Amino acid sequence: MCSIRCSGWGDQIVEAILTHMDLSRAEARDRVADLYDMVDLDPKRINDYPHQYSGGMKQRAVIAMALACSPDLVIADEPTTALDVMVQHQILDELNKLRNSLEMSLIYISHDISIIAETCRRVGVMYAGSLMEHADALDLFAHPRHPYTRGLLSSYPSLLGEKKHLNPIPGEPPNLLEYPKCCIFCHRCPDRNDVCHQSLPELREVAPGHMVYCHRA
Repeated sequence: MCSIRCSGWGDQIVEAILTHMDLSRAEARDRVADLYDMVDLDPKRINDYPHQYSGGMKQRAVIAMALACSPDLVIADEPTTALDVMVQHQILDELNKLRNSLEMSLIYISHDISIIAETCRRVGVMYAGSLMEHADALDLFAHPRHPYTRGLLSSYPSLLGEKKHLNPIPGEPPNLLEYPKCCIFCHRCPDRNDVCHQSLPELREVAPGHMVYCHRA
């Protein structure tokens, strides 16, 4: 017979702290309690198991885990997936407060344009593993230069302005096992010409701080 010792969520964070920081176990648990308090979780819950947390509590616990070793940079990959709108707003607000108070950098990765618009100062638009456009968030949403960026914005609903017909981007992404030697978006691009099919474009600056990967930008 073998016995398996299950650990509460707080113990998992303690192990990460002990691995990377010169602290005793008691000091590490105190730090976890402080982290829980920082992300608005009851420190008394550090011994609870993940299944005892709600969806929003799990997200906060993951944020506490990400902050455990005082990083300079946190990469948040779809940080609010599967959460309802109210909890999503709370988590994003919490992340932004922590970013400011801890003076750390934060990279959001998300397919949700509204989250990016609400939280980011600069935006990079990716397609098939390539950076299509990179600019200040206000500039990018007001003046999108790449056809893919314009296609994304025209296919995404907005609560602002008049109701409009949403235009999906036709076609399918390319097979990245056979990376094309032309513009990777040209087969779906409404503005393509012969040059787009013949050579790879360069990421170039078309306005101060506004970079675009396109022959015709």
